[in-house]
Amino acid sequence: MKIISKYKDYYDYLSDIYGVDPKLVLDRRADIIKLDLSLYHEEKILIYLCDYVYEGFCYNGKVYFQDDVNQFSKEKNIYSKSYDSWYRNYYHLPNIEHVPILIKNEKSYINIAIEAYKDPKKLNVKNDCPIIIQIGETFYNYISLKSLNINTIIGENDMYNMLSSWISKKVSASENYVDDRSDKLKLESKGFDNKRSFRPKSKK
Repeated sequence: MKIISKYKDYYDYLSDIYGVDPKLVLDRRADIIKLDLSLYHEEKILIYLCDYVYEGFCYNGKVYFQDDVNQFSKEKNIYSKSYDSWYRNYYHLPNIEHVPILIKNEKSYINIAIEAYKDPKKLNVKNDCPIIIQIGETFYNYISLKSLNINTIIGENDMYNMLSSWISKKVSASENYVDDRSDKLKLESKGFDNKRSFRPKSKK
């Protein structure tokens, strides 16, 4: 996989080990910003990564995942089987094996799923971006994953392979795409006139 970026992430060095495939390009130059996590205290963070969602909890500028979130849970044994079922159905999370953790901050309650789950919204595909971060109603692309502390749950080899596989599937789908439109529709999409078969003069 070829990585084009203005910053280094924790899995980048593996390109030198596995080799660079010019067809598989991870271009992280879009929307480059430095996310100041110190601005987010007791906030839920969603990381849409290669069609999966990882939920984290930001506390004092650091993001925690999975069982590490337990330390912030202020209410124990609050869940019932009926609530667990409702939560899974509401968020379309049938594959989560564990009950989500409930955290109470100054404003409200925050649910944090401690298992990654398939993204029902398919944001990565829709935005043609394998790395999307959501905080509140704001979305960011290609934020450094190490800065988000996700390397504590996904090793560098697994991360590199996830991204490489996601891009590979996208490239394969593009190469195998068959345009089954009629010749008439193809001409129209290129701006040609149906009767004369050439582009009409633009009106000034």
